[in-house]
Amino acid sequence: MKQLFFYLTFGLISIVSFTQISCTGCNRPEPNFEGVLMENCGFNGLADFKLVTGSQGVLGPCSELYQVPMFEQKADAPELGVTTKDGGYYKVDPQFTYEASRGKGAEICFNYKHINPAEQNGFMDNVESNILNPLVLNAYREEARNFTTDSLLKGVAKFELSVETRLKTEFNLKFFNLLNLSSGLRPPDQ
Repeated sequence: MKQLFFYLTFGLISIVSFTQISCTGCNRPEPNFEGVLMENCGFNGLADFKLVTGSQGVLGPCSELYQVPMFEQKADAPELGVTTKDGGYYKVDPQFTYEASRGKGAEICFNYKHINPAEQNGFMDNVESNILNPLVLNAYREEARNFTTDSLLKGVAKFELSVETRLKTEFNLKFFNLLNLSSGLRPPDQ
């Protein structure tokens, strides 16, 4: 009888412990995130990145679960000065909202995993500051060179439309959608 009680107690403790370990060791993408599982350390390129849902269990060696948010995010690029065709100088303080393209989480992780996803700021913050902000700043610089000082002052809407059109195409090539863009354009003091 004592032996039966011992085996039942041991079995019950084993089942409870296994259940607790298996449930706490599970990895799962959060709601409204695309889960991307990297296997084999990504040695086979994009083939090692796949979209996953639900619990992934305990990940093996050389496996990592990335989470790409699929909701709107706001970004504030640093202020910069742009020069027009005839040498006029304007200040631009761009702000924009964007979201990752649905179904492109694997491509995003494959292309940008080199931007230290384990860093304190997080994966998408690093993608924003190292990939998207430079795109925005370069677009403003280059599009301003197509205007003279007077034409930019009179045609701010045309300038902003040309920048936005260019950035929508460039964001799509980087697997993101540009939703809103504000330039915060300030003319020179003179």
